[in-house]
Amino acid sequence: MVDPVLATLASHHHTSDYSKRKGASFIYRPLDPEQLLLLESKRVVVRDWWPCEPVQTSGPPTADARTPPHDNLENQLAAALTETIPRVDPGFKTSLTHPLAISSLLPPDGFSAFLSQQLKPSSTATVFDLDPTVTLDRLLLQPHDHSNRPLPPPPPPPLLITQCGDQTSLRDALQAALTDAVTDGALSIALTCTVALETRPPIPQIGNFLLCSCPGKKVRLHGPVKGRSGVCRDLDVDLQRIKRLGVGCIICCLDDDELSLLGVPWYRYEAACQKLGLCILRIPLPEGLAPESPAALDDQLARVIDQYTLRGVPIACHCRAGLGRAGVIACCWTLKLGLMGWLEPEGFNLEDASSHRPDVVSLVERTISVVRRRRGCKAVETFEQVAFIADYIEYLRTR
Repeated sequence: MVDPVLATLASHHHTSDYSKRKGASFIYRPLDPEQLLLLESKRVVVRDWWPCEPVQTSGPPTADARTPPHDNLENQLAAALTETIPRVDPGFKTSLTHPLAISSLLPPDGFSAFLSQQLKPSSTATVFDLDPTVTLDRLLLQPHDHSNRPLPPPPPPPLLITQCGDQTSLRDALQAALTDAVTDGALSIALTCTVALETRPPIPQIGNFLLCSCPGKKVRLHGPVKGRSGVCRDLDVDLQRIKRLGVGCIICCLDDDELSLLGVPWYRYEAACQKLGLCILRIPLPEGLAPESPAALDDQLARVIDQYTLRGVPIACHCRAGLGRAGVIACCWTLKLGLMGWLEPEGFNLEDASSHRPDVVSLVERTISVVRRRRGCKAVETFEQVAFIADYIEYLRTR
């Protein structure tokens, strides 16, 4: 059953900010049962976790490696001189002309550290409790009025040393202090003190959540389509860019067929990640859909959060463009951590509610708004994806 309120939250909906900016002239309708069944049939079951081996640093080269055979060196030089460098159409977007656009869910410049200091162990279904005044939507979406903040207290007055006696008496006192004998016992007592150290529980450092398009993606290689130029990215360059941001795990929302369609066969993708020490979590989703069940995604997010997020290690997530399917994962990660706060404990008339409680719909809307602010107004594209986020909240509520 289509919830008309949730449907309006999809970026493909004709009343959304994205559709208005694009000047969409059609009326959005969610998938009918036959279309949905066809897409659901494309779901595949794959091995989800692909841990990486530690990256081995090579030692100093041996004598044989430093001085290759003369004939072999000549052959290598000849091959290098005769090899033709493939040219890329200047109209294409490449990893060099257009570096991979990576969006962080938490803004940089100390935001994550500030947020980490506000977190408290949760008494609800989320990992943390967060004061309602510092939830992610409050910090990112609402203007802040600093005019009513109390001014900091004035600094203490400088310590004034009053002069006592004249210079002669002061000189005599200093001389006496320098010449007085100090016993060993007195010295040991004077230098012995007990310092009480304040002990605090360690503050968890939150690792960031990054969104990007498919690394190494290649599309429209035969020429522009509807004014959109071709894209010919380099898989290794894109993954190195991700790795430089400290990412420890990549969540890939594409199956083998879609990866191959984008010019990134799975065997190359997996080998390139292994080479850089990037672990992979595979959550392959048909385009426009969401994970199959909230429970399965929750188990995967719990592992990601425990192994990476709570250890301060960023994770990256991508689908084809890093908007729809990856946007759903980003929303659920945010909700699981408790960065958006949680539901109201009571006060709703369930008899008058539609398919979801008003506070659930409000939480869905605020969460999607945060992801769109950080990634783009097209994030979370379809009604099916919006409905899954609402179902995930309901799943957490009933746990």
